[in-house]
Amino acid sequence: MKVMYYIAILPPSTVREEIRVFKEEVRSRFQSQHALRSPAHITLQMPFHFEEMKETALIRALTALSATLTPAYCELKNFDHFGDRVIFVDVVPNPALTAYRKQLQEMLRTSFGFSDSKLPERFHPHITIANRDLTAEKFEPCMLVFKDRSYYRSFRMEGLALLKHRGDYWEVYREFPF
Repeated sequence: MKVMYYIAILPPSTVREEIRVFKEEVRSRFQSQHALRSPAHITLQMPFHFEEMKETALIRALTALSATLTPAYCELKNFDHFGDRVIFVDVVPNPALTAYRKQLQEMLRTSFGFSDSKLPERFHPHITIANRDLTAEKFEPCMLVFKDRSYYRSFRMEGLALLKHRGDYWEVYREFPF
């Protein structure tokens, strides 16, 4: 049976909680709650279907990869958007984050046969606070709330996380320390 997974960097719990508060604000003020289905994260590998019976091999590969990576700092700064449906906390450009992603993509390509279409080159790290169910009519008022709001956090990236889809939400299934 195929299950959906994605691979991400998780900020520390204090930052995840602050971002959850932003998501709750979007839900209460603009009736957009889809972003609440997963914890605050920076996606390194977008959601993918994978045979659950091969999950152990994926976990072994992520464990081995993480052992080769070193911690680095990540900065979050203010808010931005993609089009008129996604609002996010922006991630300051970061060479370490880009390197983690490239190494992850190479492992997925060589170990599991991921195609280039599953491993896009385009990468704009961010942490989503509103998406999918944010209507076009509510996008602009929502963006006005966040566009001039200041937010800054710095944290040490210390591992990868494998998230598994559980029907209505994404579970942090395994973490892989560097």
